[in-house]
Amino acid sequence: MFDQGVVTGQGFLVMELIDGTNLRQLLRAQGAFTIPQALRYTTDILEALRAAHRVGVIHRDVKPENILVPTDGPAKVTDFWSGTSCLRSLHVFDGQHARHGCVHRP
Repeated sequence: MFDQGVVTGQGFLVMELIDGTNLRQLLRAQGAFTIPQALRYTTDILEALRAAHRVGVIHRDVKPENILVPTDGPAKVTDFWSGTSCLRSLHVFDGQHARHGCVHRP
């Protein structure tokens, strides 16, 4: 997440635009992953979740639709919602750095 705020009572988030697809769409398009692909995606996902846990964020809904696979670079975990009335967004840069913020839903 790059920025967040509220304008005339409406919350907004500014996030990275990912040029690619999600893991579910990729599985449907190509079928089973090769072992190297599966290991790469698994590593990317685990590094992202580790970065989230370091800043106190638990994902609660890890599924293929919430894993974005850019045309270049690591897979990214998205859709970090908390169980409360707060949207919690996390942007994982490289598995080592993460930022999170909170925008309250109306």
